[in-house]
Amino acid sequence: PPESLRRSFLECLLPLIAHKIEIIIIVGNHDTDYKVYSLMGESELLQAIDSSLIYVFNKPTYHDLNGVKALFIPFAPDVEIEATLKDAPEDILIFGHFGVKGAKVSGTEIILSEGVSVPSLMKYRFTYLGHYHRPQVGQKFLYVGSLARGSFGERDEKKGFVWLTGDSETVTHKYVNLHDREFFQYTIDQREDPEFEILQTWEYLEEKVVKLVFLGPEDWWLHFNQAEIRHTILKKGKAHKLFVTHETTLQRRSRAIEIDASSSWTEGVEVYCKKKKRPDMLELGIELITEAT
Repeated sequence: PPESLRRSFLECLLPLIAHKIEIIIIVGNHDTDYKVYSLMGESELLQAIDSSLIYVFNKPTYHDLNGVKALFIPFAPDVEIEATLKDAPEDILIFGHFGVKGAKVSGTEIILSEGVSVPSLMKYRFTYLGHYHRPQVGQKFLYVGSLARGSFGERDEKKGFVWLTGDSETVTHKYVNLHDREFFQYTIDQREDPEFEILQTWEYLEEKVVKLVFLGPEDWWLHFNQAEIRHTILKKGKAHKLFVTHETTLQRRSRAIEIDASSSWTEGVEVYCKKKKRPDMLELGIELITEAT
């Protein structure tokens, strides 16, 4: 990330470091050793503070949290995580970045068929996970979710963090909601609002991230004054950002879901590639899924 964002991130850590609170970072699937250690090692700000309180775990690591035994598991193939869990003692907390069968990703109700099995987590005190941005609670595990919305697929999800307290005997947690910026998506259907008249009635767009989807023929879509729409939403409405897309009714119909909750990711790729008439993409897609999972 840019140096300015790196500095902002590290400045958020300063109050914790000032109070001698440990900071543990678990490497995820979007991270690499290079990215993490360049973030943690190059900044002049970090070099000026007590970085002995910051831990970066890029492999399964046991770490004592003021008397509470914990195992931290970074992202890895499911088979490696299952092996790590099999050998771990029972009286510990698990903190990890990996998938669990039965969880749901943001923007969908499809239940995932890939990931670590729930029974492999049952013997531990509890398992706290990152990876999926959607906060959710399972049997003896939970996904914390993300602190901020990263896409319009997450627009209806709550965002926050988990406040965890515990000792060698008990452990409790509660979810703390954060008031993240609102993602607002609206579809302008040519059959229902051909002149986009509803735009003039919107009053509360301040700081919102807005996405407009124009649904109708291309010649209808092209007759709109894009500059005027942007001015109304960004200048008058004071929205934070605006995205505009166009779809035809035929395009939307072609995206009808042909898979269900029992479908695997591989089956989903096959459906997509067949729809796009791109058999050459199928082998690559399956290869990528195998690598990612």
